[in-house]
Amino acid sequence: MSRGEKNDIPDTQERAASGQLFVAAVLFLLFVGLLVLGGVAAKWKKGVVVRQVVIEGNRLVPDDELLRLVTDLEKTPLEDVQPGQIARRFLARPYIRTADVATELDGTVRITVGEREPIALLAGEDDRLRVLDSVGKSLPYRAFALPERRLVTVHGLGERFAVVREFLLALEDMQYARLMVTDVWLKADNLTYFTVAGSRTRFIIGNDGEYKEKFEKFEIFWQKVIAREGMDRYAMVDLRFRERVFAREEKSR
Repeated sequence: MSRGEKNDIPDTQERAASGQLFVAAVLFLLFVGLLVLGGVAAKWKKGVVVRQVVIEGNRLVPDDELLRLVTDLEKTPLEDVQPGQIARRFLARPYIRTADVATELDGTVRITVGEREPIALLAGEDDRLRVLDSVGKSLPYRAFALPERRLVTVHGLGERFAVVREFLLALEDMQYARLMVTDVWLKADNLTYFTVAGSRTRFIIGNDGEYKEKFEKFEIFWQKVIAREGMDRYAMVDLRFRERVFAREEKSR
């Protein structure tokens, strides 16, 4: 090894050490800066009061109803706001599934809620309506409009939520049936049936699935038979059998 090469080794080591010191100094300054900013933010937050509460994510429950849950927050010091406690107030409401609460340095409390998804109406034994959500939870009735879904009324739910869920999922995919079916009556022994607006006819669809195929038979039967012969000609139309439809006329005919 030449003398010049030997002299290069200390220079390389010195440059590496200098680089490490520089990086350490930068990291130290960043750390100090974060501490200073954190202290400033903490002092700033102590002097800030709640200026506004913003509700996001709600569609079924109006803003004013939810804002009534937090009227006590007005002028409250921002540092005294307890997100967990506020979230529990919202979660106690029947239609609220999730609630996230965040505070912002300008005095805003932002509450983002996730609502339950109504899929049907429930008729009780006293004929009072309730609302059925997507996981089978029964909710107090309230009037609302869902542009993407027409709510069917379910009778005799009992322990048959899986049947209702499959029935409604199939119904959503139908072009005409989803606009016509108004009620479904859950029965034992595979005798579940539905009715349509303006007709007394019982369309037996059963409890054993394959509802899309049965709805397709219903639409064909309606277009080719009922539309021509009249809505109340038949007391019962049985859609349970593959590639066949059985119908029984009203006794008065």
